[in-house]
Amino acid sequence: MMTPQRVLVFGDSLAVGFSDGGRALFPYSTQLQAVLNVPVEATGCSGWRTDELRAQMRNPACRDLTGRVSPGLIAKLQSREDYTLCILQAGSNDLLLEALGKPPRALEDILDDLKALHLACHARGIRTMAIGVMGCKWISPAKLQLFNGMLAAWAASASDWTTYADMPQLLPYSESGIRVDWEPDALHLTPAGYSRFGYILAPYVRRCLETKRAAMASSMVFSMPCRGLPPVIQSLKKRDLFFTSHYVTIRVAWRFKTVLCPLRLCRALNRAFITYPSFSGYLVMGGGEGSREEPYIAGGQVNLTLRVGIVHPDVLSDRESWDQINDEFPLSHESGNSTDKLFSAFLLRSLDPADGSVLVCTFHHVLGDATALGIFMSAWAAFLQTERDGLSMSLSGLGPHLRSAARLTPEPKPGGTHYRLYQLDQAWLEGMKARGPPGVSLSSNDILMALCVSALAPCRTPDREGKLAMSLQIDPRGRGIPTDYMGNAACTIYLRISSEVALHGDILTIATHLKSSLAEQVAKLSQDPWMQQPIGWGNPTTSPELFHWNSWVRSSLQSVFDPVTTVLDFSWLNLLQCGMAGVIVAVPVREPSGAVGLAVSLAEMEMQALHNLLAEFERPLEGR
Repeated sequence: MMTPQRVLVFGDSLAVGFSDGGRALFPYSTQLQAVLNVPVEATGCSGWRTDELRAQMRNPACRDLTGRVSPGLIAKLQSREDYTLCILQAGSNDLLLEALGKPPRALEDILDDLKALHLACHARGIRTMAIGVMGCKWISPAKLQLFNGMLAAWAASASDWTTYADMPQLLPYSESGIRVDWEPDALHLTPAGYSRFGYILAPYVRRCLETKRAAMASSMVFSMPCRGLPPVIQSLKKRDLFFTSHYVTIRVAWRFKTVLCPLRLCRALNRAFITYPSFSGYLVMGGGEGSREEPYIAGGQVNLTLRVGIVHPDVLSDRESWDQINDEFPLSHESGNSTDKLFSAFLLRSLDPADGSVLVCTFHHVLGDATALGIFMSAWAAFLQTERDGLSMSLSGLGPHLRSAARLTPEPKPGGTHYRLYQLDQAWLEGMKARGPPGVSLSSNDILMALCVSALAPCRTPDREGKLAMSLQIDPRGRGIPTDYMGNAACTIYLRISSEVALHGDILTIATHLKSSLAEQVAKLSQDPWMQQPIGWGNPTTSPELFHWNSWVRSSLQSVFDPVTTVLDFSWLNLLQCGMAGVIVAVPVREPSGAVGLAVSLAEMEMQALHNLLAEFERPLEGR
């Protein structure tokens, strides 16, 4: 029995059928649907470049240059589960920049943005068709041919997933076609032109729909009872209780040069669960008749599971795809009386073992903070190292069990918030620390926080005392809490700094003031490490804080698998879906070793202010 087909056309104005100056839409999807006799939808954003389409993939309400509102690509794909092909058409607005008197974009950057759109579909098991940029009066034939050649070459390298359609060949542009196939603007098609293109494209789409697809984002589950682990009750302490009513997860990923063996991962995970049984359980809210009144974790109650997904090789080097695939399998749909597990692991690999693998782990925050998770993952990695028979695996046990991933809808990233990951020059940081005032030992965190304060202070209004505030997370382990404490120990501290210093002081002066304020608050924390109220808040009329700071530079998570196999990359995937603006996180960067990164989520104006300052000292790894 054939799988029902449904096609989505997504992209810029040409994808949605922009005509008559934007007053009407005549998408070629209408002609495709009539010829193919399958449902074909069209959506997109007129006037948008590829980087804009990429940045707003999760936005459920994108407003284009005509004022029309439509969902971003991922938001659209998540609206239903039965898309089998996505036709992606974009790039014209990027190549038109030079004709509009604007700085041109590098062709490699345009291609990277288009690839990200394709990979978002591949991660959901949806095949794609790449439409070459259409010829027009305003784009030079040489540039058009060069870019379309790059797009065609990439599509050929991903032929199991992507088919290329050369629009300039299928519907060549000519001046004689104006008013027949082309609008007077010599860029968009007339209704007759869109209909003609849909008719010409239909056989290529039919061939794509009839082609047997390779296993795309298919998965199977390894499941077994937790051996040697009797049911246990784990009481929740102090700050853990906050996460019983606030559903928050932590997601981290490791990319390996080799393919880890699922069975050996499961055996080692079983041993880690015996050591830390709460990770094998589920949350019980309590309060029922004859039960414990306080929430608790019932450990040893959930089968040990590991999901293995077969993906395109490009997915293994794309952080966004790792995150998107795991969005399909959340730990829980909502907080409350849930018996969903608190920890999950997902192993991604391609059909070729030489491509390596990616292990993505998701934790319910009720289990603990980053330090606690590092302790657990270190135990799992240590047990894996002692497992026999190496690390490689074959695909012989996967074939008949592959099944498509279910699709669920995560919370969209809020509009107007920009994410960027920076890599700071380590030599510059060390030099700044060495130049600190006598008797003051500045840390990398002090310098990095000072940079952010200096950049963002002009964007904030001080309080009535002329102070600006920022908040940060701090780990009180070793300050009255055992260093091996398993749970949520981190707490919030507020620092205040004179706006005069923040606006006019140099980086070292700002860092010294922050260091002094931090020392004062840490002293208070050491007296009562389980203090429930945020420390150092002071005047309740304080204006909105500069930012919330968190540092995972010293976390052991990035290095836990180093003794086991070659780790190519480590990522805090939460940072790709930051839930609010005004968050800055210092993170370890895998390569070069010892470097420090800043993951930033800010409103556009603030992001630009920070970018202008950091650009003097950093090499950006990636931007969104």
